[in-house]
Amino acid sequence: MGIDGGNGGFFNAQYLPDVDMLLGVRPALKLDLSKVEFNSATKTFSAIGQTVSVTNVNLEPSTPQTIAVGEVVSFTASISPNEATDKTVKWRIGGTDAGALTLYSDPACKYPLGSDATETMTVYAKGSSTGNAIVTCFSNSDSAKFASCEVTVNTLQTQIEEVLTTITATGAMQANFSTENVASLDLLKAQFNEVSGWNGTDMKIEVTPCEGYTITRCVFYDDSYHIATDSVAPFKVETQHLASTPYVNGEPIYEGSNGIKKIDVIGYYTGNSVTITPGSNMTKTLDSGDALQNGLSGAMTAVVYTADDGYYFPTGYNVEDVNGISVTRDSYTQITVSGTPTADAAITLAEPTAKTKPDAPAVSAVNCTTAANNDGKLTGVTAAMEYKKSDATNWTVGTGNDITGLVPGTYYVRLKATDTMLVSDNQELVISAYTVPGQVVAPVFNPAAGTYTEAQSVTISCSTTGADIYYTTNGNEPTTSSTKYTGAISISATTTVKAIAVKSGMTNSAVASAVYTIKTSPVITKAPEAITGLVYNGKAQALITAGEVTGGTLYYAVVKAGDAEPSAELYTTSIPTAINAGSYYVWYKVDGGDNHNDINAEKIDVKIDKSDTIPNSPSETMVVDKPSDKTADVILDKQQGTTAPVVKKEGTILSVDEIKAEVVVTFKAGKDPTVTYTKTTDNEAKSVVVSDNVTVDGVTYEVSSVGANSFNGSDATTVTLGKNIKKMAPKALNGSKIKTVVLRTTKLTKKSVKNAFKGSKAKKIVIKVKVGSKKLNKKYVKKYKKIFTKKNVGVKVVVK
Repeated sequence: MGIDGGNGGFFNAQYLPDVDMLLGVRPALKLDLSKVEFNSATKTFSAIGQTVSVTNVNLEPSTPQTIAVGEVVSFTASISPNEATDKTVKWRIGGTDAGALTLYSDPACKYPLGSDATETMTVYAKGSSTGNAIVTCFSNSDSAKFASCEVTVNTLQTQIEEVLTTITATGAMQANFSTENVASLDLLKAQFNEVSGWNGTDMKIEVTPCEGYTITRCVFYDDSYHIATDSVAPFKVETQHLASTPYVNGEPIYEGSNGIKKIDVIGYYTGNSVTITPGSNMTKTLDSGDALQNGLSGAMTAVVYTADDGYYFPTGYNVEDVNGISVTRDSYTQITVSGTPTADAAITLAEPTAKTKPDAPAVSAVNCTTAANNDGKLTGVTAAMEYKKSDATNWTVGTGNDITGLVPGTYYVRLKATDTMLVSDNQELVISAYTVPGQVVAPVFNPAAGTYTEAQSVTISCSTTGADIYYTTNGNEPTTSSTKYTGAISISATTTVKAIAVKSGMTNSAVASAVYTIKTSPVITKAPEAITGLVYNGKAQALITAGEVTGGTLYYAVVKAGDAEPSAELYTTSIPTAINAGSYYVWYKVDGGDNHNDINAEKIDVKIDKSDTIPNSPSETMVVDKPSDKTADVILDKQQGTTAPVVKKEGTILSVDEIKAEVVVTFKAGKDPTVTYTKTTDNEAKSVVVSDNVTVDGVTYEVSSVGANSFNGSDATTVTLGKNIKKMAPKALNGSKIKTVVLRTTKLTKKSVKNAFKGSKAKKIVIKVKVGSKKLNKKYVKKYKKIFTKKNVGVKVVVK
């Protein structure tokens, strides 16, 4: 300490022992000793205050903190240097979620601080809501000096508060005392004796939780086992200078207390969490544990999943253990997730295997042979099969022997469903009644009645020896005047054959009837051909000549060269046209209707060459200085002197740079112009928007549908459909990576999206409904949940 001796001189206090003994003299004080007589018994001098600036603000703790809603963390500020004139601070909460924390001046969090509070150097931050906030303390004299700490507030998990451990003073003082890996005890300036326990002046005892535990309060007992008020964070007891009475939260445990004998540590084990992500085609049982379990201090509640109908867990089903959690295959239909987590565990379950469907079994029937008509039988039925009469409700399991004692009728036999296979298709068998002698047995046709794709050679037989057969092919009832059967009948068109068997001395048989439907292939009598020499003229031009067919109808569609075969809805009976120069594929196919087979589509290559001039209407001419490589699609309006927009013909392909896509005109005369979105031309885009409308050459078309394979080969994972979309073709998302579909349309129906997602590479697609207000969105979420089902669209869907 320097002492001003007057005339600008300073004297070191070590040479002035009397002055050096003065209390409270700091470097912030300047002493005036100009009138002091140092040899006198009484010395009088004056002290002049000096301002000492703040150099630094410190905050403890300063490392990021994490608490739950309702939990508290304390912060203590300090100012450097110790001699600073103003050592007060202001407190403030900021950050992304400032409302996640509330500051209090007391440990019980009863007295909140105001904005820029300066009441205290220690505050208590309590979690109010989830989020991230920043606690900052500023120097009250210099706001440029401050310190901050980030605090994350998480959702409070329900915990059971209990006494975690009891710490008893039983030995000599030792620092960092730990008990049962629950809590650590830090002792500062503490002594120990059998009577008082831990004691001493300026003693501090602080309890901190070990990893995995949360301490909510501590109860301190003094040397006479008086109980202190429950301590909240930071869980410490202190004695004051020159006194040994323990203080908790600023209050003495008991006047006259001399030490601490015991501490109850109260709180809960924070535990571990288990998160289960089930695979497709499995369902959690209602009476098993939750898929998300938090705060586990021991074994989790077992979670049981069953395979959905048509699926099973194979014997080799395996999911790797995760942090003590394992998956056990209980049976073909059930698995169980269980265990004791050693840390947070997230486990993903592999989906079950789809069962296969076998072919119908090969079995046969034997007709009744007695008048009782109760001795029919089915042969070849094994224990792996089941059978029933066509009018029965329940199936009967086979025994491995012939099924005997059957009455006449139609029977079905099938392979039973097993753990790994679905039930097979039915094998239909007929057991005929016994024919009383005297009546000829009814004729039998081979092959049996049915639908065939080619002409059939039908034979007719009768089991009655010596019987003659008569038949008709015009639908009339047969008589002995009808054509007599002598050999196989050739059936080349849909025909009803009726027959009776006749034998002298016996009653004619019942009439046997069989309908043969023959669907033969149509014949293309004139194939469509490409029109050559086409040159761009600004108008729609037919690309091919019309074909001719007998036994069916020709349908046409056009796409750009190199594109895949168009989807079914793009085919029409109109001759395809195009306006712009380029190469095209014209596809044609034959629909055979009810009586003929279809003919698969074939394609024709057609090209429209570029023109050297821009065409006008026939009565006008445009002269250019040099040939142009651009094309135009306009018609001159002579009366107005302007170009009038022209709606493209149905089936015309348009490339729309505005939305980086190709569309096909679906406009029909008398209706508003519409197009179908058929292809994105930006395969690298991650998000694609199908707009409400597109404008091409002055004509605005409503985008009303999405065609098949529209995003095949695209990298897009999100697509937004405009408000005019009324239909998504089957396989609209075939081959795509689309995982999110944003709907702005209210016009979709269950029928208009049938199989729209079939063939998608995504296992699950999220649909976000954004059609208008929250109320309107909620309405259509409810509607679209009924429409976008896996059964209807082909992929698992979540609508929100």
